[in-house]
Amino acid sequence: MGGSANRENGLTVVFGEKDISDYLEKWGRLPKQSSWTVVHELTKQPVKVGRRGGRTPYELLIDYGAGDKKAGTLFVEYASAFKGSSQLQWSRGLRDMLGISKEQSDAVLIEETDSAEGDVLALLDRQEWVLILNSGKQAELLKVAGSGNESDIWEFIEALRKY
Repeated sequence: MGGSANRENGLTVVFGEKDISDYLEKWGRLPKQSSWTVVHELTKQPVKVGRRGGRTPYELLIDYGAGDKKAGTLFVEYASAFKGSSQLQWSRGLRDMLGISKEQSDAVLIEETDSAEGDVLALLDRQEWVLILNSGKQAELLKVAGSGNESDIWEFIEALRKY
């Protein structure tokens, strides 16, 4: 294994769960979730974690949000290196074969949306966000914000401060 790839022969396509297991084994670990599938491998990038002391781009952002300035610098470097590249690409002719129309740009999709803007319920400062991160209550904050009531958010944050 190892070596280099080029545009003509730099891709291996596999379909089965066994193939995913083999792929993950080569990195020295299997997922904790035994039902890891092709769908998970393609869509679960945000929940993956770095290994051997490394950090994923999402972990860098989380760490930066918690005050790690070096993580922010590393994320900017990552983003600059990958700007303009795509993670997934359609095979030539596959869209036509499946009867799927061409993708639209984000700008076009935003223009077609009834309302591209959301409602701002509250603006948190860095200390408030770090408090939420350190308590692991991000999902609960989203539930509270789902009420649409700003005072619920501030009561939630105040309760975290007292905790």
